[in-house]
Amino acid sequence: MRSYSFRIVLEKDDDVYLALVPALPGCHSWGYTFKEAVHNVQDAVETYVADLIKHNEPIPTEPTPDVTVSVEPRVTVTA
Repeated sequence: MRSYSFRIVLEKDDDVYLALVPALPGCHSWGYTFKEAVHNVQDAVETYVADLIKHNEPIPTEPTPDVTVSVEPRVTVTA
């Protein structure tokens, strides 16, 4: 198994935190707290990467160049 580390973007939006992963298009989640959003996006990343592996697709590791990252926490998954 191999570990992959992904930078996540977190934004405060009214009463929730939004979390997205620039390197994984469409991979995002949210939570009522910062910690909950990070936990939820961790689950989303694990599911996303597992699906890529299942379909023999490459796992991207770099964010897209047009995304501005304001907060740089990371999540790591082992797949």
